[in-house]
Amino acid sequence: CLTFLEPMTVSLLSSRRRERPFGLNGAADALPGQQRRIRADGSTETLGGLFSVEVKAGEKIEIETPGGGGLNCLDH
Repeated sequence: CLTFLEPMTVSLLSSRRRERPFGLNGAADALPGQQRRIRADGSTETLGGLFSVEVKAGEKIEIETPGGGGLNCLDH
């Protein structure tokens, strides 16, 4: 989570926000990533994988990176 101490422009370019990272050999896919803006009053806004926003002092950007897909090693 990034907390901003003064007003600024924040930009992010990320992937795997819609498509899940895939698993191999029948293993489960991972969860996709996501990010949200948390305003000083506690309200939140979900942000896409590509954004540029003006933030105020005290606001936060929370970034959850996507997981890695599983690997089934038992089927050889």
